[in-house]
Amino acid sequence: MYQLSTDSRLGISLREQRKRARWTQAELARHTGLTAKTVGLLKRGSGNLGSWDATLEALGLELGVDPTVVSQAAIWRSPAPLLTFRLSDGPGESAKAP
Repeated sequence: MYQLSTDSRLGISLREQRKRARWTQAELARHTGLTAKTVGLLKRGSGNLGSWDATLEALGLELGVDPTVVSQAAIWRSPAPLLTFRLSDGPGESAKAP
């Protein structure tokens, strides 16, 4: 599977969301079916797309692009800082913007 190398800020955001859910890394691993090693990779902003997807789904989140800073040039020059987590409306559905 493709290894996703992201900005470490995603890993920091993931840790914040995990703590909001009051889960330890071991509990997050159990809820996602991932190993503790894989959760550690995600924490550092690495891991594969499937691992990120399982983790975000378990936390009720989805990966998106921050619409307040998006421009086509910015996306192609520096995509990682534009990525953000947001609450999901449910499996396969996008969160509605306010």
